[in-house]
Amino acid sequence: MNSLTAASLFVLLMIFFRGAHKFSPMRLWLFTWLIAFTANAMLGWDYIFNDEIMLLVVASVFMFVLGGFSFGIRASTRQSPDLNRASVLLISVSGRWANFLVLLSLVTCFPLLDHGLRSFSSLSLLDFVGSGDRLFSIMKQNQATLYESAFPVSFKLVTMLLVIASFFVPISFISPQRVPYRKRNLLLLVTVSLLFSAVSNVRSMLLVPLLVGWFSFMASCVVAGNTRLLTSPRVIALGLIAASSFIAWVVIAQSARLEDANFERVGRTLNHIRPWFAGYIPALSVWYESSFTDIDLTIGSSLLRGILGPLGLVSGEGFDERIGAYDIGNGQVSNAMTIFRVLILDFGLVGTVIACYLWGWSAEFTYYKALTRAGSWVVALAAQYCAVFFSLNYWFFAYGARVFGFLMALIFVTILVKWARKTAAGKVYPLNSP
Repeated sequence: MNSLTAASLFVLLMIFFRGAHKFSPMRLWLFTWLIAFTANAMLGWDYIFNDEIMLLVVASVFMFVLGGFSFGIRASTRQSPDLNRASVLLISVSGRWANFLVLLSLVTCFPLLDHGLRSFSSLSLLDFVGSGDRLFSIMKQNQATLYESAFPVSFKLVTMLLVIASFFVPISFISPQRVPYRKRNLLLLVTVSLLFSAVSNVRSMLLVPLLVGWFSFMASCVVAGNTRLLTSPRVIALGLIAASSFIAWVVIAQSARLEDANFERVGRTLNHIRPWFAGYIPALSVWYESSFTDIDLTIGSSLLRGILGPLGLVSGEGFDERIGAYDIGNGQVSNAMTIFRVLILDFGLVGTVIACYLWGWSAEFTYYKALTRAGSWVVALAAQYCAVFFSLNYWFFAYGARVFGFLMALIFVTILVKWARKTAAGKVYPLNSP
């Protein structure tokens, strides 16, 4: 069934990939779940699958597309971008002061990382970096300690600052004017993200900034009417380098967890991380079979826990409560943190399908608004892209500090654009200027 579903999604993606708007959330949704089902077909041959939950996932995937398509009928997304509004956005968001604040926030991450590390370890950040051949054992110990204890507040602040910086930094590279600090900001963003991932030995600390940055870049290109840049050979090459580098880091981080400092058991490491690519739907199947009949519907609180948790309105922060790993077959385990688990908890089976339809509609609505209004809608579009892609493992995106990072970015962009419209009227550079 996985192979048949992947083939169907591929055909549907080819049909919808025609036309000017190749980067709508509806197409990203199809691409994301095409990857998921292809990975399951190639890597999950010996895992457990429940037919009922598989049909629910397939139906929900297609209902998202139907929701997006129905919005396209009501308000055509053939609309061209408003380049004047886009130029106001890009110049204000990538201005000198905005980039200086991003630089300052990234520099602030270093003492925050040091403080967080000291809170559960006897090491300072400099001690960690200079630990030499003890690095892997320290990484494993840090990850185990974080798993058993509360996430330090300073680490939550770093998480939020990285989301904000990951949104702002890419925009500076497509601004119609020369932007100071942009190269050092990019270097600092990568350095802090990699260091944060190493200190915590949590892969998502690097993955999330990379993807938030990419989707911010993508949203900005959409708003600026420059989506051809997204398919340029240079951008594709940089994307492949980033993806390859992250996969290499995954192997390094997992080798640290398995205490394979000399990389003598890389095959075992690759097999160990196989569920990370193909285990989410099997884990969802096992969770459904073992737990669904015993739950009470939470009517939205699970989906919104990333916002409600830090405010004290529900228990836990984001999905920070520990989700049990499920035996998915062949002696391997995975968690069930797809968006479908969250929607099932909130709305049940039928409600999940309806929720995906409404999500598809709202995602295309956001795309249309960003295209025609620019402004802070670009933040909402980048967030939609992230939500769609991280539907595979929703904790990566819905963790409370990351949600608040996007909310802060939304506030900053709103303030900057309003200020630019008042003070720079008639001084906006066209997007095609050198």
